[in-house]
This record gives sequence, structure tokens and C-alpha cells, in this order.
Amino acid sequence: IVRFPLPANVPASLVVPAADQNIAGTGQQIVVLGNSAAGGVVPVLEGSVLAVGPLWVEYDAESVKGNSGGPII
Repeated sequence: IVRFPLPANVPASLVVPAADQNIAGTGQQIVVLGNSAAGGVVPVLEGSVLAVGPLWVEYDAESVKGNSGGPII
């Protein structure tokens, strides 16, 4: 389980407004993309959303060293 808290000064364009928090809901399937091996190959790691808060999304997809900054779709 990984939880990424966001700093208080996150740009408004990156924050999901309270009215739209149902976009990512508990149990929703996700994929995490990254390039941890730096070989130009993007592994797809599957998981699901565990919780959504006002400043964080918690999910259960595997965390791979070097994938920081990759998208969660």
C-alpha cells in the first residue's frame, strides 16, 4: 500500500475538487506506468484504488523503485 500526501501548496490544476472526488473511487481498477529500468520499456503495474482523500489517493499497485513521477491511470 502506498500513500502519497500532497503539500498544501499544490497548484489548483492538480487538485480534484471535492464535488468531483467520485472520479477515482474505492475499488476502481488502475494501472501505474513507469520507466524504472531506464531502458525505454514501460511496465504496466495493475492495482485498485483503496481510498481517496482531499489531498491524496491510496492504491495497492506495486511500487517499483525508479517509477516515481509516473502516471496512475
